[in-house]
Amino acid sequence: MKEIGKIVSVHGVDGDLIISHNIVNLQSIEKLSNLLIEVWNQSYIPYFIEEIQGITKSNLCVKFEEVNSREEGKSF
Repeated sequence: MKEIGKIVSVHGVDGDLIISHNIVNLQSIEKLSNLLIEVWNQSYIPYFIEEIQGITKSNLCVKFEEVNSREEGKSF
């Protein structure tokens, strides 16, 4: 398992999350089906990716299948 970044904010009303990342090969992101989020110290939960947008050198905008509102996104 490899740490790719940190959730920094919620984007929009559908609970999309902005993730600040340190990934060199951005094309590898498009192949991901899920991300493991560390909820507690050394406790990881998989969240399935619905869509990834706005891939830049430093940020990803990720929509998870289970997150459907801004309030749910803020829980991260």
